[in-house]
Amino acid sequence: LCDKALGMLRGLEDGADRGVVRRIMCMFLDTAPNFLEALRRASGHGDTNALPTASHTLKSASAAIGAVSLAERCASLEALVREGSVADAMTVVAAIIKEYEVIKPTIEAHAHGMEEPVT
Repeated sequence: LCDKALGMLRGLEDGADRGVVRRIMCMFLDTAPNFLEALRRASGHGDTNALPTASHTLKSASAAIGAVSLAERCASLEALVREGSVADAMTVVAAIIKEYEVIKPTIEAHAHGMEEPVT
């Protein structure tokens, strides 16, 4: 995760409320699977209405927590759909899901108040 984004999130915390980062990470973990499933379904059905909505929302949420590579993959999917390349969407969606699985342990660690995942 991007240190700059994490620093901004930590900046939202004050002496009275030290759990902002944990809550934001928990919210991301709660909602991301729904958007991933929406992307999977939409790409499988060639749904050009649902793909940009789900990818844009996941892109924004990913960028907000510092998951830059995930946000970039979502941006790539948005661009493909805008260009009409829906046939390539399934490949990009698979890459998005894989990237989510890669960064998920780090997000979970932050959701539990740790810096790095326990291995």
